[in-house]
Amino acid sequence: MKKLNLVLASLVFVILFSSLASAYEININVPSAVNEGEMISFSYTISSNIEETIKFYPLIDCFDSGPDDFLTEETITVNPDNSYTSTHSLVEVNYEWFDNGQCIASINIINPTQETFSESFQVKVADHIEAKTRTYNQDSRSDKVFLVGDIIIIQTEASANPDAKNELFDVRYTSTITSEQGFSQTFEGEAHTMILTEPGSYEVWVTSTSPGFMEDRSPARFVAVSEHVVPDPVRVICNFDLICDSMRRETSSNCPSDCPLTEPVITYDPITAAAQADNNARSMGSPIGLATNEGVMASGAILFVVSVLIIVAIYFLYLKKPLRRKKR
Repeated sequence: MKKLNLVLASLVFVILFSSLASAYEININVPSAVNEGEMISFSYTISSNIEETIKFYPLIDCFDSGPDDFLTEETITVNPDNSYTSTHSLVEVNYEWFDNGQCIASINIINPTQETFSESFQVKVADHIEAKTRTYNQDSRSDKVFLVGDIIIIQTEASANPDAKNELFDVRYTSTITSEQGFSQTFEGEAHTMILTEPGSYEVWVTSTSPGFMEDRSPARFVAVSEHVVPDPVRVICNFDLICDSMRRETSSNCPSDCPLTEPVITYDPITAAAQADNNARSMGSPIGLATNEGVMASGAILFVVSVLIIVAIYFLYLKKPLRRKKR
């Protein structure tokens, strides 16, 4: 009888311990697949048959595809009457960040135990068009700066993404051209020809569509300038932003709109000016030079006279005594 009671007590203890150890429950809801343009997210519910505090962090891991998720710890308190429901999101699916593949949504328990609950789902990237639009003139010179009167061609070339499942065909192009002066025009087709009739900045947006592919919008921008204002090198160097940029090799000669000419600063030094005037006078034989030479000659004559007087004085001083002795 004692053995039976011991076995029953042990069984009750095991059942009670098991119920306490697995008191909380995690339910994760994920879509079967997340397509291009849709948000990657999942909802989850944390419940418990007892009152307890749970620390955890939600996570979405798409492995080598897409951006890394931020780890944010959360602390909640649940009980039999109150569960916790929330949603965790990452980013929208786009072909620039994601590849077709699998992602894992998980709730990672930190306390009271360390445990992970997870569900997987698929990420599907749609086939997309990669279009490039360029502009060039009647001389087939591709550029961003043209002259008023140029005939330019706006052309778009489209291709499918490298891992596309469908074949790209029947691509349709719709282009809209606008300018800062109010010009606006829309045309269909992969190429369009127009004459630039007025200067200004132009912007082109080309929308490319094809069955089974996501549409693409590619921009192109160019400037029309007057020939008598802008010399030819400006077409390559000058960007008309009113900033003289030495890194672009903009100067007043090749980009006068950004690097306007400034008047040279002239400083006047009276001493330097006088010396220069005197030198010019000497070289031209002017009276200034003659006056200077006469001054030098006069100084030399005075020096000569003074020297003679000194010699005479010395002569009389030394010969005076001998003369007196002869008289005695």
